[in-house]
Amino acid sequence: MNGKVGLALGLALWAPGCGSEDEIDRPSAGEFDAFLTEYCGLATSCCVKLGQESAGTRVESCKGQLAGRLSGYDRDAGAACLAQLHGATSDGSCWPVSLDPADPCNRVFEAHYGSSPAGGGCATDSDCAVPAGGEAVCGAADLCQWQFPGKPGDAPCVATSTNLRTLGRLIIFFGDGSIPQGYICRAEDGVYCDPENFPTGGCVPLKPFGTDCSSNSECVTGFCNVGLCANRAELGTSCNGTRCVGEAYCHYDSTPGTPMSTCLEQKAVGAACTGGDECVTGNCNRDFCSPVTAAQGLVIGLMCL
Repeated sequence: MNGKVGLALGLALWAPGCGSEDEIDRPSAGEFDAFLTEYCGLATSCCVKLGQESAGTRVESCKGQLAGRLSGYDRDAGAACLAQLHGATSDGSCWPVSLDPADPCNRVFEAHYGSSPAGGGCATDSDCAVPAGGEAVCGAADLCQWQFPGKPGDAPCVATSTNLRTLGRLIIFFGDGSIPQGYICRAEDGVYCDPENFPTGGCVPLKPFGTDCSSNSECVTGFCNVGLCANRAELGTSCNGTRCVGEAYCHYDSTPGTPMSTCLEQKAVGAACTGGDECVTGNCNRDFCSPVTAAQGLVIGLMCL
């Protein structure tokens, strides 16, 4: 079994693949370059808010990192994304990209223009036709794989999907993408992909509290602690040897006579902090909780290199 972890800002939406390739109005290299120039200019202007120095040369570096995505560029999503970024307020919300799957900035590189079917050859995701009710990707084997949301018993499954509050959609893929069609087992649907029996195994129900487990993705509670599905510690309770619920962080206190650790409510934007786990956005920047979420900061941070 081969595994691969995919991290994305929300669920990618795919444009329908239909008609012959000659009929498709693909974006030109020139209009893509114009988009990247504007997009990267807006992105790198946020670098200083992430604690990095801003420099004009970083626009070219950013463009270089994204230059290979012309094949999946969606011009309509691109225009909407730029309008959204230009409309950001000056209060620090320099990168107002949400985890919403419909957010245009999450769809800007996800267009599909090709007509290759499941199991057909491909070089990029955009070469693959998209099935109704599903998604299409070009796997490591350079073959199109059609992926559908799975329910208990659906097989074969090709990935487990869960949502992290400040980081977005986390997907753990299995195999090299050579299976023509498969299911993504999503935590929000109450299932995960059985990795022990890949590729013949399928989507199985999430395990209840107290059941043996090997990863958080297997548990209905979203937390596997010392080999058992467990609940996270609630606000105001001890977090010794465990983790806090999503809206809290574990505060360690060395003051004599006090609990060693307690789950406290996460801090609002602008509050003093020492680590990202203390903040509602998951991002502590320059000792203050940043309005830029951890996921947004990850994307922008890559553009600031």
